[in-house]
Amino acid sequence: MNITPQKKIIIITTAAGLLILAALFLILRPRTFTAGFYGIPEQTTVILTGQITQLLNAGGQHQYQIAGIVYDTGEPLVSQISKQPKADIVFVSGGINAEEAAVYADSIHSGVSAGLATSLPSAIKAAAFTGSNGSITGLPLLLDHYELALSRLAMHTDGIPNSGIPAGLVFAGSDDRTLLAYAGALTESVSGQHAAEQLVQSCMTQLPADNPLLQNAARLIAGQIAAKQLHPLVLQLTEQDVAALMEQNTSAAFISLSTHRTLPVSTVKQYDTVFFPSPNTTRALTIPVLYAIPTGRTGSRKAATEHVLAELAGTAAQYQLSAQTGLAPVHSHAETADIQADDVRYWAAAAGTIMPDLGNAACSTDLDRTQTAAALREMIQSELVQMAANLLPVFENTAFAQP
Repeated sequence: MNITPQKKIIIITTAAGLLILAALFLILRPRTFTAGFYGIPEQTTVILTGQITQLLNAGGQHQYQIAGIVYDTGEPLVSQISKQPKADIVFVSGGINAEEAAVYADSIHSGVSAGLATSLPSAIKAAAFTGSNGSITGLPLLLDHYELALSRLAMHTDGIPNSGIPAGLVFAGSDDRTLLAYAGALTESVSGQHAAEQLVQSCMTQLPADNPLLQNAARLIAGQIAAKQLHPLVLQLTEQDVAALMEQNTSAAFISLSTHRTLPVSTVKQYDTVFFPSPNTTRALTIPVLYAIPTGRTGSRKAATEHVLAELAGTAAQYQLSAQTGLAPVHSHAETADIQADDVRYWAAAAGTIMPDLGNAACSTDLDRTQTAAALREMIQSELVQMAANLLPVFENTAFAQP
């Protein structure tokens, strides 16, 4: 078959045009960047996704579509992140799941530059996860906090007791996460950081019902109930109950910063917030950290992940994230929207160590947390029954003694 020179030119020109179109398609088509979320509130996932979209598409050569994966909290995170579809970055609260995800990131060499942590206060920087080659495999981005909200009216009338915990303290004891957070914070307050760390380890390695350190925490809480430091129905209280009691100006409440943000302004203005009290001067405060775990492997994905994390850890994004989520920034010099966020960052920076709440620190699934909290409630009830039984002979021998 003879092809004329004119036809050759047409064929070559057409092929070249198709190649150019294909190249343009590959260059101009949106790339996909995938963010994974484990146990992160929906509102926070929306905020983070919006920030990432804005950062990746701000005047860059490539446009990105942001895909999201919401992992199942009924399974450990590390068993999911290695499966398809894979995320380029994973957001998770501090604790066992974050630790295991950071180890996975180190194993696939997806860590980012250690320089991304230079703007963090030393105590927060120490909470970052570091890989075997010195790279960061888990970067702190935002801080929650378990605080003590003290009624201004009650403190003005009665003052603050030596223990720092006013009578009638309330918290959502029916909520597994809150109950375990209180047990961990109280253990640290009474017995120090080492005891709190031992409690975490015991909850990770022992059955809840056979855990003597969890029993010790139950004894402390039961003692507070018996001494009326805690509300008598504290184990049955829900977050809605606590909000209603705070509206009625109860003396004090143990709540998270994220819960604080859900309360009406009319309620919040009746309270001053402080960190959990202790006679110890060196503290390990319960300040849950929102981590970003880099898991992008290939060159382009790894570069995009580093860019995203560098921007999210910068002053502008830190202010926006803090203002929108209500959590505290980690950057030393980022502006804060209000005094609550500024206080939490200051407390975290001033603490010797910051610790995750017990439920996240020791429990890798929702079921683990539920079982541990249920065992703790049973232990507290048993301790109260035993305390009442021990008091009964004393009561009988005094109130009804023969003259």
